[in-house]
Amino acid sequence: MKKKVAAYFLSAVLVFGYFAILWWARTPEVSDVYRMYFIDHSLSVWPGDTGLNCELGITEYLGTHSGEEKMALRLGRGWYDAEDEGRWTKGGEAVLFYDPIPEISRDLIFTYTITNWISDGEIEILANGISLGTLSREMDQPSSLKIPREIIGEDRRLELVFSIERPVRPSDFGSSDARELGVMIDSIQLDEEKAE
Repeated sequence: MKKKVAAYFLSAVLVFGYFAILWWARTPEVSDVYRMYFIDHSLSVWPGDTGLNCELGITEYLGTHSGEEKMALRLGRGWYDAEDEGRWTKGGEAVLFYDPIPEISRDLIFTYTITNWISDGEIEILANGISLGTLSREMDQPSSLKIPREIIGEDRRLELVFSIERPVRPSDFGSSDARELGVMIDSIQLDEEKAE
């Protein structure tokens, strides 16, 4: 009888242990960046030790370049691999994350440089779900959009979404490239609006 009770007790402990391990595996206590990259897969590039920290006024590059420039490591879903002239957006949406945004007293200015545009539609940019307007089609020159500081919540996070109206597959026009492309972006910068 004692062996039977011990076996039931051991079985109960094992079952409880397995459920505890399953619960912990389902809800691990990890950093937001770790969760975004390894669990949710909402980041397409590992941002390293600095995470998604935002340094205002620093230009980040999405292309390969010489390697001396600061690479943009805040890329969410919707980006293809880096090329010499930048990165193409993938499909209908591409995302950038800034976390945390430093304390600011004025609006933010998001500056970007486009090196190629294949979509025949508009590309809208949203900041934390609020439309800022459409991207300028100017090539190889910096263009800017204003981000009202009220959009930055108490969590100090900023999610920029490029919404591509009509991405294009070059393979539909005889090319061997089957990717869904919208626009190629070379550089990005977030800065506080200068005082007048």
